[in-house]
Amino acid sequence: MTAHRVRARWRASLAAVQTAVAFVLLGCAGDGGSAPPTTPVTPAPTPGSISVTAAVSALSVVQGQSGTVSLTVARVGSFTGAVDLTVEGAPSGVTAAIAPVSVGAGATSATLSLQVSAAAAAGTTTLTVRARGTGVSDATAAIALTVTVPPPTPTIALAATPAAISVVQGATGAVTLALTRGGGFAAAVDLTAEGLPNGVTAVFAPAQLGAGVTASTVTLQAAAAAATGNATVTIRARGTGVADATATVALTVTAPPLGGFAIAVTPPTASVQQGQSVTTTVTVTRTGSFTGAVALSATTPSGVTASFAPSSVTGSSSTLTLSAAAGATVGAGALTVTGTATGAANATATAAATITVTAAPPVTGSIAWTYCGTDRPLFFAVQDGSGAWTRVTPGTDNVFRFDITAARGGVAAVQAVGAGHTMNVYYLTRDEIVTYGTSFCDEPGGRTVTGTVAGVGSTDLVSVALGGKFTSVVPSQSLAWSLANVRSGSRDLVAARAPLTLSGFSVSYALSQMILRRNVAVGTGGAQPVLDFGGTEAFAPSSANVTLVNGGGELSTLVTLFSTANGASALLAPDVSSSAATTRAWRGVPTPRLVAGDLHQIVASATPSASSSLTGRQVTLYSSSVVDRTLTFGPALASVSTATAGGGMVRLRSQYTLQSQYNRFFVAQYQQTSNSRIHQVSTSSGYLQGASAYDVTVPDLSALTGWQSAYGLAGGVPLTWTFAATGWTGGTTLTNFGDGNVVLSATTGGQITP
Repeated sequence: MTAHRVRARWRASLAAVQTAVAFVLLGCAGDGGSAPPTTPVTPAPTPGSISVTAAVSALSVVQGQSGTVSLTVARVGSFTGAVDLTVEGAPSGVTAAIAPVSVGAGATSATLSLQVSAAAAAGTTTLTVRARGTGVSDATAAIALTVTVPPPTPTIALAATPAAISVVQGATGAVTLALTRGGGFAAAVDLTAEGLPNGVTAVFAPAQLGAGVTASTVTLQAAAAAATGNATVTIRARGTGVADATATVALTVTAPPLGGFAIAVTPPTASVQQGQSVTTTVTVTRTGSFTGAVALSATTPSGVTASFAPSSVTGSSSTLTLSAAAGATVGAGALTVTGTATGAANATATAAATITVTAAPPVTGSIAWTYCGTDRPLFFAVQDGSGAWTRVTPGTDNVFRFDITAARGGVAAVQAVGAGHTMNVYYLTRDEIVTYGTSFCDEPGGRTVTGTVAGVGSTDLVSVALGGKFTSVVPSQSLAWSLANVRSGSRDLVAARAPLTLSGFSVSYALSQMILRRNVAVGTGGAQPVLDFGGTEAFAPSSANVTLVNGGGELSTLVTLFSTANGASALLAPDVSSSAATTRAWRGVPTPRLVAGDLHQIVASATPSASSSLTGRQVTLYSSSVVDRTLTFGPALASVSTATAGGGMVRLRSQYTLQSQYNRFFVAQYQQTSNSRIHQVSTSSGYLQGASAYDVTVPDLSALTGWQSAYGLAGGVPLTWTFAATGWTGGTTLTNFGDGNVVLSATTGGQITP
């Protein structure tokens, strides 16, 4: 019920009450016999009013379009007459009309129509609809009108330069095409030619303009027997969701004034695999009196070479051989064959074709290098003996398969490391390559094992090793640990706790407790029981002394590691303090807890106090039991020469005369810190094949498919180089060491700007 009707009923009720009261008063007066008669009160008529409402309070209309709003008129009280409607506040460019403009008695509806011109200003304006009636107050309704700009219409436009061209029979003419995209259209556009006269063909380079590509060339090739005269060639551009665009070229085909020739490539498209060749035919067609020889040449995409047999054609054809290098760019490219002759009306003629280079299939073989998950290299290449480097792509299992038939070979792998790239190059014997490839992923898709530690202090260093995997726990941050890709089966678990010790400016970690779980069933992974260093499972290590000989008064650090016969390799305690002391304590697993095959590694590193951190010596001794040991450092490393080498990429070369103490394994590293690029070359003595000197250069891989400039070192950017040489007693490899074996190594380095 509207407010007008409520007020009307209230007034009628009041009048009735007043009349009833008057009659009561009359009655009361009659009873007293003295009250004079009273005249009844007549109620006043109810005043009338009107209202107008809009179906919506806001309306949005696009420039150049229209909109409508329904209006409702209401009458209240005694008013029943006509109501006139008008609109106020319409902005420039907006036409407002109401139908009907006068809502007659008994009618309540009208419609407001808004026509927005294309030039109307965008924005929001308040319109006022006013209702007027005779004898009643005006009523209004407000409508917020928003004028919006229509969305852009996707368009393409095509232009041809020149717009007119003349081509002699047997020759070609080129027209440059320029595509313009508008209205937000950014998709691919296909080009075709229409209206070509007989004997004239059109070759586009390219025929499809991908996103962002705006230029193409159409070559109009007139055969020797092409129809002469004028023709209008229409170049049509088609895209999905946009109207076609066309450009016309006025083509005139003329006969050669003298005898001439034309050439054609049959078929006009060819495909060749990287490292392979393909043949096609070049046809020479002569016209008129010309009978001379035609010399052939070709322009090819990068990495593709062309040869003709014969290269000077006296007959009607030549065999064209297209050879793609192993590093040729994959994809389609333009091939242009040019014929040159003397004594002909046209000295040259060209034929356009397309050559597509496809990627060589992955190299397969009996050697497999396996990587886990995201550790898979971005680029991988191998060298058989001293032959050419060949790129190898992996299977879906992250395995790179290849063959090395020579006694030695090379492997190069590029991996993303942080914001940069690291390339590792391995120069090894064939047997070493076979074995080495298994070290990058013990078990693809292996188990993830987790757990927590307890009974440790916030400044302790805690290490956990299981099944060939190792991690550290920082108790001040978290007591949880996790190991990924753990080998399945029964594996040993080694955990060590080393509290932090501060003595002045000296910092050290002394092993205080260990946990050794034998033959842990890894199964499908999952959580291990808590490693509680305060529980009964923990035990104290044994302690002994190590005497350092030939230290030369240099500062040294000591690290102790422990590996079990069942594949665990753990860091027990790093003494990171530098000391010139010749006798130091080392700690490890008590003898009663050892089994056959368990080994400690005592690693001492010495650095001259006055030298840079790039220079140093290291000695590692393998010991089964924790007993007193003596470690003797080897001599300082002899001079190493490092310089840049030529080639298609920045390459470094290091040279070193072998010393008897350091003649087994060599690692040269070249690091540019500013761009996070590293090249590291590892070389075995087996690869050197008995040479008395080391002379190894980073390979040039820039011509191989898939190589990116970001993988290589940058010219003009300073780099730090280090060279480490290693020797040992015992077997020829690092995998068959036992109690008492010693490994010696020495390092040097410097800076260079390639």
